[in-house]
Amino acid sequence: MKYFCVFPHCCVKTNGDSVLIINPQTKQYVYSASSTIVESFVKNKDSYSYCIFDEKNKFYVDAISKELGYIIVSEFPPYNPNPKISFVSSMSKEKKALGYNTGWYVPSFIKFLSIHFNNIHLYLPQNNLYDQLEYPKQGVNSYKMDKQLWREVFTVLSNSPIEIIILCGDIDELLLDTLYKIGQMYHNRVVIRTAICEYEKVKKLLCEYSNLKIELIVSNITELDRLLETSDATFNNIAFIMPLLSLDDFKSLDTLNLQIQYVPLIYDIKLQSDLIEQMQLNFNDILSCSTSIEDSLIKGKINSNFWGSVIIKKNGLLYVADEFIGDITQESIYPILNKWLQKSQNSWMMTRDKYSACNDCLFATICPNISIYEKQGLLKRACLENVYTNMMTLLSSN
Repeated sequence: MKYFCVFPHCCVKTNGDSVLIINPQTKQYVYSASSTIVESFVKNKDSYSYCIFDEKNKFYVDAISKELGYIIVSEFPPYNPNPKISFVSSMSKEKKALGYNTGWYVPSFIKFLSIHFNNIHLYLPQNNLYDQLEYPKQGVNSYKMDKQLWREVFTVLSNSPIEIIILCGDIDELLLDTLYKIGQMYHNRVVIRTAICEYEKVKKLLCEYSNLKIELIVSNITELDRLLETSDATFNNIAFIMPLLSLDDFKSLDTLNLQIQYVPLIYDIKLQSDLIEQMQLNFNDILSCSTSIEDSLIKGKINSNFWGSVIIKKNGLLYVADEFIGDITQESIYPILNKWLQKSQNSWMMTRDKYSACNDCLFATICPNISIYEKQGLLKRACLENVYTNMMTLLSSN
């Protein structure tokens, strides 16, 4: 008997009605809505996908010509373990033995720590925009941090493999005190994200901390032009963040060698429809989203937009993106995160397979991870609506 086997570097996705095989590297794919083919793949989903080969069926002929699979001749069905990715731990054994998990080893997960300080300089029209920009909201200023908060910050720095520490807010006494306490040991991992009006203070800091990285938030293009005209600096350690509220804000800059990151800020889907349309994916964009089977498998497990990132507010409140987790002045950060990770809908593991708007889509593990805009309910999904509703037609015609 002849069997068609899918190459292990290709993704197979079924939703009960159709099946898609795609190579994330070459972007080659085949699609079928044949109930016979779909049933074959669903039946064999626990071992890596194979079917009895039908040389008259165009689906298999196309798959072989596009190098998505191969044929073997055997009396018995092949055994090809399903490629998968898992956390390196004894979690599965523990659950099998006890019936539940006692917890995650949380310290190893935290890689990105943001600390939010005061903000009097940067105004945005709505509070949810600060979450999109990953910047502290405007509010009552404070110039002293709780001792327990400090203990928790240093607990994380001492026990977790922190790659980046982002200090966000005005360059005032509170932020400078924090920089002084952590700068000597972690200076090459510290980024300061602040408003462009703090540039003069930034220059002084760069003289004192040569490895410091700076991100300046530019409210409008005029501010940046003015800075470039009046400064002879090279901006080697400075990146510029440009918030976009409309397509009119997106203007090409005449300057070269500047690091510029554009961040769309969405607050009204009707008023900002042109900007949103540019943000959402068309069919070809989706095909280009994943570059390997490993990339797709990771997307099926975790949300890399948020994974490993935590935000500590100046009052001790702990967040991941816009999701409140707990208060580290009342309880230690690791137990808080451990309990939070037991929830299936936590932001670190919010994948498209769990997201109601996308869980039946064949591209759920190909598309980008769920964004802050989707979490906030501003966008329904990453792709254009006409792409999602006409997906089967697009797959059949390409």
